Amino acid sequence: MVESKGFEAIYIDAVALNYSAVENGDSGHTGVAVKDPDSGNWILVDPTYDKIVSGDWDPASALYESPAGRFWIGYKGPLDKYPVTGHPGLRAFYAETLKSVPKDVWEKALLAFDFTVDDSLKTKDGGYSNPNTEAFLTRPARTFAALGIHPSRTVKVTLKFSGKKTGGDEMVPEADGSWTCLVQEHSRMSAGLTDWIMARILRGTDRR
Repeated sequence: MVESKGFEAIYIDAVALNYSAVENGDSGHTGVAVKDPDSGNWILVDPTYDKIVSGDWDPASALYESPAGRFWIGYKGPLDKYPVTGHPGLRAFYAETLKSVPKDVWEKALLAFDFTVDDSLKTKDGGYSNPNTEAFLTRPARTFAALGIHPSRTVKVTLKFSGKKTGGDEMVPEADGSWTCLVQEHSRMSAGLTDWIMARILRGTDRR
């Protein structure tokens, strides 16, 4: 649509710099950069969120930041040259793009966590009431080992029962800089929850 109006545009597809991308290999985001013919600036837009991300984007940049998070660009160029067709092709594209992310970028993008599990999420014998808890707690270490990285920042997070069987989870900032995550009883505690916790912390501390 932009090109049909005579504007020069760049189509962008990028892989997410988060836990879901590493674990599932199917997490990314697209964007469009449009050249302002008057100033020569590239205006970067996230159409999904209906937001102008940057009024002076550098086309040489390998990073794409938007309201959806931080992404590593795998393709930027004309839409008709975009090499991906179909979902299997998209998964393969993201897998290859993940391999190109430098370790220092991962170390800045991912948070490490020092988790504490509150008694409200434990059984009488000291086990975890949610069977997904163990995999959730060990996910960061597994991810770091797979990437061969050591993230630059660790945040303390206490997991606590929200008192709800279903519904949304909540994040509460504490005075000492730690956070409390209120988890509902039947939470899947997936990579998506790990990413959501990370996103809430980064937004809460003005760091992306």
